Amino acid sequence: MKTAPRLLLPTILSLLAPLLSTGATACTPAPKGTPIGFDVVAGDWQGPGVSMQISEAGVIKYENTRGTRTEITGLPIAALTSTGFDVSLFGFGTHFSIEALPHDVDGVRKMTVDGIEYTDHAAEAATPADNDSHDKPSGLPPAATVVSPTLDVER
Repeated sequence: MKTAPRLLLPTILSLLAPLLSTGATACTPAPKGTPIGFDVVAGDWQGPGVSMQISEAGVIKYENTRGTRTEITGLPIAALTSTGFDVSLFGFGTHFSIEALPHDVDGVRKMTVDGIEYTDHAAEAATPADNDSHDKPSGLPPAATVVSPTLDVER
């Protein structure tokens, strides 16, 4: 009888193996909606107390500093559709509901996710700056200036 428990463990593991190998997608249903490409939502999105960077490869960096701090870094987006997307690792994750896909409002790209209106700062950086931009602090260090001496060479 002492060998019976040892025989049960491999049997139990062999029964659980298919469940464990299915990964995170088996635990969370895909969001409903029309499938869309990552390029549609890619950008450097900023909202009140939240930031979300989405690459064209579908990798997300999300930070919420309101209330309890939440941070997601470098995880792939799963099942991106017109109504939302999931971010998960080993079955644990979160769902983001897209209420408004990216659209232009007075030349500014905006998107609404989970009731928060985000502005795409990557799109703003790609547009030429207005004349007042030098008066506004950018939060970035000043650009480096390279000075190259001129040489007077007689020929």
